[in-house]
Amino acid sequence: VSSFKMPERLCQLDRLISSKTINPSISMCRRVLHLLGSPTDQFSFQVSLMYARSLATAKYGTTLDHTNMYAVVNPGGFWSFPEDITDEEMKLSKTNEVAAALGIVSDMNLDLMVQHILCD
Repeated sequence: VSSFKMPERLCQLDRLISSKTINPSISMCRRVLHLLGSPTDQFSFQVSLMYARSLATAKYGTTLDHTNMYAVVNPGGFWSFPEDITDEEMKLSKTNEVAAALGIVSDMNLDLMVQHILCD
């Protein structure tokens, strides 16, 4: 788990800016977990992945000031935590059983979770 690193560049900048404002507890940078995939079948997995990728590649202002993180539930129920949801990153990502995956999620210090997951 300790080798799991998430990009923090935007959050570091936000923390710096927030520390110089009147109320330093206000921060626009949120750690957002995108839960995607499907434990049931490949079709549902691909639909969920397509939806999540469309959001990840969109340049909506509200998505650019977040640290976006990904939890992928694969058909069969194994979870992975790629740094990005490209095919290459997902192939390199280690798979985890549910209990271990929930421990990883618990350690992520998240602000928000967005569900893209599909199940039958």
